[in-house]
Amino acid sequence: MNIEQIFSKKLTRDINGVVKAEQKDNDSVYVELDEYVVTQELNRHFRTFFEAYVQSIDNSGSEMSGKVGVWISGFFGSGKSHFLKILSYLLENKSVEKDGEGRQAFDFFKDKITDAKLLADIKKSVGKDTDVILFNIDSRANTEDRENAILKVFLKVFNERVGYCADFPHIAHLERELDKRGQYQSFKDRFAELTMSTWEEERDAYDFYRDELSEALAHASDQSTESAKDWVQQIESNFPLDIQNFCKWVNDYLDSSGDRNLLFMVDEVGQFIGKNTQMMLKLQTITENLGTACNGRAWVVVTSQADIDAAIGGMSKGDGEDFSKIQGRFSTRLQLSSSNTSEVIQKRLLSKTDKASEILTEVFAQKGDILRNQLTFDKTTTAVLKGYTDTKSFVDNYPFVPYHYTLVQKVFESIRTKGATGKHLAMGERSLLDAFQSAAKQMKDNELDVLIPFYSFYAPIESFLEPAIKRTIDQACELESLTEFDQNILKTLFLIRYVDVVKSTLDNLVTLSIDRIDTDKIALRKQIEDSLNRLERQLLIARNNDVFIFLTNEEKEIENEIRQTDFEISEVSNKLSAIVFNDILKNNRTYRYPVNKQDFMVSRFCNGHPKDGTTLEDLVIKVVSPLDSHYDSFSHEQACIEHTLKDNGSVLVKLGEHKRLWDDLIVFIKTDRFLKQNSGQRPEQEHLLREKQMENMAREKRLKMDFEALFAEADIYAIGTKLPKKSSTPSTIVEESYKYIVENTFAKLNMLKVTPGEVLPELQKVLIADNVAQLGLDLQADECNPEATREVEQYVTLKIERNEAVYLSDIVTHFGKRPYGWPVNEILLLVARLGLAGKISFSTQGSDLALNRAYEPFNSVRKRGDIRINKIRQVNESQVKKAAALVKHLFSKTFTGSGEKELYELVKNELIDWNEELKSFRTKSQTGQFPGKPQINNGLALVAGILEKKSSFDFIERFLQDAEALKSFSEDFEDLDDFYNSQFQTWQALAAALNETFKANLPALEKESQASKALVELKLIYDMPAPYGHMRRIKPLIEQVDKINLALIKERRAHALERVDERIERINQALVEASATADIKNKALRPLQVCRERIEHTNSIPQIFSEQSEAGDYEESANELLNAFIADQRQLAEAEVRRRTLEQKKQQAEAEKAGKVLPPPTPKPVMHAPVAKLTVTIDPREAIAKSVPSGFIESKAEVDAYLSALREQLIAAVEAGERVRIK
Repeated sequence: MNIEQIFSKKLTRDINGVVKAEQKDNDSVYVELDEYVVTQELNRHFRTFFEAYVQSIDNSGSEMSGKVGVWISGFFGSGKSHFLKILSYLLENKSVEKDGEGRQAFDFFKDKITDAKLLADIKKSVGKDTDVILFNIDSRANTEDRENAILKVFLKVFNERVGYCADFPHIAHLERELDKRGQYQSFKDRFAELTMSTWEEERDAYDFYRDELSEALAHASDQSTESAKDWVQQIESNFPLDIQNFCKWVNDYLDSSGDRNLLFMVDEVGQFIGKNTQMMLKLQTITENLGTACNGRAWVVVTSQADIDAAIGGMSKGDGEDFSKIQGRFSTRLQLSSSNTSEVIQKRLLSKTDKASEILTEVFAQKGDILRNQLTFDKTTTAVLKGYTDTKSFVDNYPFVPYHYTLVQKVFESIRTKGATGKHLAMGERSLLDAFQSAAKQMKDNELDVLIPFYSFYAPIESFLEPAIKRTIDQACELESLTEFDQNILKTLFLIRYVDVVKSTLDNLVTLSIDRIDTDKIALRKQIEDSLNRLERQLLIARNNDVFIFLTNEEKEIENEIRQTDFEISEVSNKLSAIVFNDILKNNRTYRYPVNKQDFMVSRFCNGHPKDGTTLEDLVIKVVSPLDSHYDSFSHEQACIEHTLKDNGSVLVKLGEHKRLWDDLIVFIKTDRFLKQNSGQRPEQEHLLREKQMENMAREKRLKMDFEALFAEADIYAIGTKLPKKSSTPSTIVEESYKYIVENTFAKLNMLKVTPGEVLPELQKVLIADNVAQLGLDLQADECNPEATREVEQYVTLKIERNEAVYLSDIVTHFGKRPYGWPVNEILLLVARLGLAGKISFSTQGSDLALNRAYEPFNSVRKRGDIRINKIRQVNESQVKKAAALVKHLFSKTFTGSGEKELYELVKNELIDWNEELKSFRTKSQTGQFPGKPQINNGLALVAGILEKKSSFDFIERFLQDAEALKSFSEDFEDLDDFYNSQFQTWQALAAALNETFKANLPALEKESQASKALVELKLIYDMPAPYGHMRRIKPLIEQVDKINLALIKERRAHALERVDERIERINQALVEASATADIKNKALRPLQVCRERIEHTNSIPQIFSEQSEAGDYEESANELLNAFIADQRQLAEAEVRRRTLEQKKQQAEAEKAGKVLPPPTPKPVMHAPVAKLTVTIDPREAIAKSVPSGFIESKAEVDAYLSALREQLIAAVEAGERVRIK
């Protein structure tokens, strides 16, 4: 039995490899319906669709308006296009015929679907009258229409379906309007008479029949020919193309067609829309508006790639999100996977006869273990590629292997997306089915011991390949130097060139090339190796590490140019250096010794070339490789050992031989140089150069991993010893060698005891320590590293005794190198402690640097070079005794200490207290007239001169120099202290009494003898420069003056209040007499009342006199206000009298005119409010001015004249009814 005989269906039959939406001939439809396989997944999708669709049959209306969209998506090979087409057959219940027997679409599915409920839903759906418009949007739409392309293609297929013009929507609109008016048939008849042809045949060429069109239109619509011509002329520009109109036309059609549904079934809409946001929105709007306008009777069913970016490429994240939003607007979404591909192929193509199944079962029972071992892939494979799992798997898939389904699908995807094939290559399971059929047909005459090698799948896609790809393989097949097997390996390499799940390694090529169950894999491996070598020599493939890559003709040219590219051996060495030091060893230029956390700088060399300059640091590492021209000199172990003893010793890393790895490094350098030389120079090969760049980047990544493995196997030598390797990690190996050197070349490293915890916080703590911490510092304590501290102090002393300047950077450098190797921060801490102990001091740029300001410059590498170290002088015992005696005299304190530091702290604290007190005294003295200002300033200057000395030696020396001045000032300080801290408020009371309390009443007080005498004494004390002995007299004197002052104020206030009250009483009486309003009363009395309040509250006698005088003016103003009010009242009374008189006269005149005699009027009592007299003020000075021009009365006659003038004024006022007030 051969391969062809094992299948239940004829292997060579026409399966119709590619499903096309427009292919609707009877035979094709029959085969599609008959052989369609409803897998479990498809069964679920049918159920989902019909559960949604069947609702529109029972519930057409607004509740269905948002549920008319169906989005079918799937990856390449998922069968979504076929699923869409089968749906269209079912919904339309399409009738087909074979051998004279007719069947409807639903009949085919009675046996395919076992779910009774689903079958009932399908039956119910197909029972509904339905129009199905199935089309591939890419073949029917015009992309030049841009965002309107979606709407126009929907309108086009709709017009075509209802019998209107498809290509010209404005012509279809004319037909629709005529049809609606019942004029369409008349129009067509007249057009046929005029043209001797039918309208349907000629409407696509209507431009050639404009006159006939106009005349037929005029005939049908009963309008003039001229009007019809104008209509035809503007028919295209007036066409109302928008979504709303389209939906209305669809609804009108459905309304006129009875109870019917309409489905637009659109294939590959996702690829057509692509990244065009406007098209996305158009599709969404069409679907939503159709649902609303047609009440759920018009549906839109579309298919799209699940991974749209893989289909069209170049989609941004935003494009992908927009595309997902559009899908979200379709209420029913079906996601077809590729899991059913194998099932479809097995049932349609690979179904076996019973006899074949028995034979194959026996074959697997005998050779199943062999097959499991044969069909395996290497560890680079990123997907699970299954072989035969059991007997059923073998029988169902033979002569194919299960992993063929996945790989062939990936091949189809990759060669399309990478541009190796045209877009007309379909990507559904129909294409896969065709590929598997073609591969099986190639082996149909073989016995049942064969397997399908992967290169058999090349033939089904060969005709679809781009010419450049096909030409490469065709030319290779013509080479006499290549065997047929070589050609098959080349085809295999092409097929998996862009497949990411399996690499084209030798092991994988062996598995893919197995064509017999009993194939000898070792012999096959050798055969493939020989083929690969021949193909590589012909530049048909390229080797990238263990991966072999198919090359097109253009790629061959580039590969050949790369081989011919010149390079410098130094480039290779530099790249090796970068890989080793930057990548493998993480670019570490320092080594941290774990015991004391000290960082040691490292000098790095590769093949004799320095990586970081020629200066040798504490540690040196040298890497040598076969690329080094002196590599042979390191062939013996003794030579390597001796090399590591040169200078101060070094680490030597000897990399071993590995020809392929070194060749790959050279290929990388050549490729990199070629790409740089041709960057931007070959736009026509840009994509190839980009791929070559990506390939080289992958090669670089692989080189790093391989060199890391080579480094782990390298021999390591250090200062005369070959080191055993305790780790397989390069960085750990190197650190172990560094540690070995440190521990064997730094003799005084252990002299320093590492500070527990972090060093920098301790350094800061020392530098900002207060005096208490300074006094408690013991440099001999273990925690202060006494041995290391003495080493540093001796170094500083020796340098200074030689008159050499010592800087902090010198100390750090000296003790950081051999034989010490101490950490920088530990060295800084030792120096800081010497400073805190008073052994050394610091200065920078000629100025002293205080410890509490030294932390930041200590931590600055640059500023350490500016910090100079100075030895500190110390006072002798005699100076200590003198200073202690002076302390006793000045501060009344006994010095009980013995050292310079303790004495320094005591004196400094006392002088600081003086300084703070004096500053306080100065602040108070500046607020007014206070004594002692010169003494305060002198004391501040004296104390500041001592405190400015920062070293204890200079401080105590200056303290002793100023001893006499300090003694003299101490007496002044006592007076100042007593005054400003005890008598200050008394002095403030004196200043307030003289300058505020008694100042206003001073003239009155000076007339009192006791008060005058007391004031003189107070003034004398206030003006004294040193009033300290008279302070006790101030309070009694102030009290004496205050008593007299209060008595005078009381007397003057009582008199003034009496005068003001008299004025208020007079004004108040006048107001009552005049019956003044409340407002007049308030205005007249308020100023006098306020004046009285001011007299009651003031303690100023002059102000009391002033207020008493102003009260007269307030009284006169009140009288003027009252006079004005009285005058107004008089005028009102007079006006009332005149009004009554005029009224009586008017009444009398009217009576006389009417001939009547009026009785005499009864007088009405008029209640007049009493009108008060005006108050006038007569100033006697005016009478003198009139009667005595000189202003002085010197005779009896002048007395008489004055009195006569005054009398005349008084009589005139009285006679005028006024009352008089003498001023």
